[in-house]
Amino acid sequence: MTTATLGGQFDVPTVEGSTSRVKVPEGTQTGKQFRLRGKGMPVMRSSQHGDMYIQVTVETPTNLTRRQRELLAEFEKESSGDNNPASTGFFFQGQGLHQRSGRVRPMEIGVTAQSAGCFDQGH
Repeated sequence: MTTATLGGQFDVPTVEGSTSRVKVPEGTQTGKQFRLRGKGMPVMRSSQHGDMYIQVTVETPTNLTRRQRELLAEFEKESSGDNNPASTGFFFQGQGLHQRSGRVRPMEIGVTAQSAGCFDQGH
Protein backbone atom coordinates (compact mmCIF):
# COMPACT_ATOMS: atom_id res chain seq x y z
CA MET A 1 0.00 0.00 0.00
CA THR A 2 2.66 2.50 0.93
CA THR A 3 4.65 2.09 -2.30
CA ALA A 4 1.54 2.50 -4.45
CA THR A 5 0.24 5.41 -2.38
CA LEU A 6 3.41 7.37 -1.64
CA GLY A 7 5.55 6.26 -4.56
CA GLY A 8 8.87 4.52 -4.38
CA GLN A 9 10.75 1.76 -6.10
CA PHE A 10 11.19 -1.99 -6.02
CA ASP A 11 13.30 -4.61 -7.78
CA VAL A 12 11.83 -7.22 -10.14
CA PRO A 13 13.54 -10.30 -11.56
CA THR A 14 14.18 -10.23 -15.30
CA VAL A 15 14.20 -13.03 -17.86
CA GLU A 16 18.00 -13.08 -17.98
CA GLY A 17 18.24 -13.73 -14.22
CA SER A 18 19.21 -10.26 -13.02
CA THR A 19 16.96 -7.70 -11.35
CA SER A 20 15.75 -4.35 -12.58
CA ARG A 21 14.53 -1.45 -10.46
CA VAL A 22 11.05 -0.06 -11.18
CA LYS A 23 10.12 3.44 -10.02
CA VAL A 24 6.50 3.74 -8.93
CA PRO A 25 4.94 7.22 -9.02
CA GLU A 26 2.75 8.45 -6.17
CA GLY A 27 -0.88 7.34 -6.46
CA THR A 28 -0.26 4.29 -8.68
CA GLN A 29 -3.45 2.26 -9.18
CA THR A 30 -4.07 -1.42 -9.93
CA GLY A 31 -3.60 -2.18 -13.62
CA LYS A 32 -0.87 0.41 -14.21
CA GLN A 33 1.80 -1.06 -16.49
CA PHE A 34 5.48 -0.27 -16.67
CA ARG A 35 7.69 -1.22 -19.63
CA LEU A 36 11.28 -2.29 -19.17
CA ARG A 37 12.88 -1.80 -22.57
CA GLY A 38 15.23 -4.55 -23.68
CA LYS A 39 14.62 -6.70 -20.57
CA GLY A 40 12.27 -9.24 -22.20
CA MET A 41 12.76 -12.37 -24.27
CA PRO A 42 15.56 -12.51 -26.84
CA VAL A 43 14.53 -11.80 -30.43
CA MET A 44 15.12 -14.83 -32.67
CA ARG A 45 18.22 -14.63 -34.87
CA SER A 46 19.21 -11.34 -33.27
CA SER A 47 21.22 -10.03 -30.34
CA GLN A 48 18.30 -7.82 -29.29
CA HIS A 49 15.81 -8.42 -26.49
CA GLY A 50 12.13 -7.53 -26.42
CA ASP A 51 10.47 -5.48 -23.69
CA MET A 52 9.25 -6.79 -20.35
CA TYR A 53 5.99 -5.43 -18.93
CA ILE A 54 5.25 -5.08 -15.23
CA GLN A 55 1.61 -4.76 -14.17
CA VAL A 56 0.77 -3.44 -10.72
CA THR A 57 -1.77 -5.31 -8.60
CA VAL A 58 -2.77 -3.66 -5.35
CA GLU A 59 -3.80 -6.13 -2.63
CA THR A 60 -5.53 -5.68 0.71
CA PRO A 61 -3.26 -6.74 3.60
CA THR A 62 -4.44 -9.33 6.10
CA ASN A 63 -3.61 -10.05 9.75
CA LEU A 64 -3.25 -6.41 10.79
CA THR A 65 -2.02 -5.56 14.26
CA ARG A 66 -4.15 -3.47 16.57
CA ARG A 67 -1.92 -0.45 15.93
CA GLN A 68 -2.21 -0.88 12.15
CA ARG A 69 -6.00 -0.99 12.44
CA GLU A 70 -5.98 2.18 14.57
CA LEU A 71 -3.81 3.98 12.03
CA LEU A 72 -6.06 2.93 9.15
CA ALA A 73 -9.18 4.00 11.05
CA GLU A 74 -7.56 7.39 11.69
CA PHE A 75 -6.59 7.64 8.02
CA GLU A 76 -10.18 6.90 6.98
CA LYS A 77 -11.49 9.69 9.24
CA GLU A 78 -9.09 12.17 7.62
CA SER A 79 -9.84 11.04 4.04
CA SER A 80 -12.08 12.85 1.59
CA GLY A 81 -13.54 12.00 -1.80
CA ASP A 82 -10.48 13.58 -3.42
CA ASN A 83 -8.37 10.65 -2.19
CA ASN A 84 -10.17 8.06 -4.33
CA PRO A 85 -9.97 8.82 -8.06
CA ALA A 86 -11.52 5.50 -9.15
CA SER A 87 -14.57 5.77 -6.93
CA THR A 88 -15.48 9.26 -8.17
CA GLY A 89 -15.56 8.32 -11.87
CA PHE A 90 -18.53 8.21 -14.23
CA PHE A 91 -19.57 4.60 -13.55
CA PHE A 92 -19.64 5.02 -9.79
CA GLN A 93 -21.69 8.20 -10.04
CA GLY A 94 -24.06 6.62 -12.55
CA GLN A 95 -24.77 3.73 -10.19
CA GLY A 96 -25.29 5.97 -7.18
CA LEU A 97 -22.21 4.59 -5.44
CA HIS A 98 -20.41 7.91 -5.07
CA GLN A 99 -21.38 7.99 -1.39
CA ARG A 100 -18.64 5.42 -0.82
CA SER A 101 -15.96 7.82 -2.10
CA GLY A 102 -14.78 8.52 1.46
CA ARG A 103 -13.73 4.89 1.90
CA VAL A 104 -10.08 4.07 1.43
CA ARG A 105 -8.99 0.47 1.55
CA PRO A 106 -5.45 -0.49 2.64
CA MET A 107 -3.46 -1.98 -0.21
CA GLU A 108 -0.20 -3.79 -0.87
CA ILE A 109 1.65 -3.72 -4.18
CA GLY A 110 2.17 -6.88 -6.21
CA VAL A 111 3.77 -7.41 -9.60
CA THR A 112 2.97 -9.48 -12.66
CA ALA A 113 5.77 -9.63 -15.22
CA GLN A 114 5.20 -10.32 -18.90
CA SER A 115 7.91 -10.54 -21.51
CA ALA A 116 7.40 -9.55 -25.12
CA GLY A 117 9.46 -10.46 -28.16
CA CYS A 118 10.31 -8.65 -31.36
CA PHE A 119 6.78 -7.40 -32.06
CA ASP A 120 7.21 -4.83 -29.26
CA GLN A 121 10.39 -3.47 -30.79
CA GLY A 122 8.74 -2.44 -34.05
CA HIS A 123 10.37 -5.26 -36.06
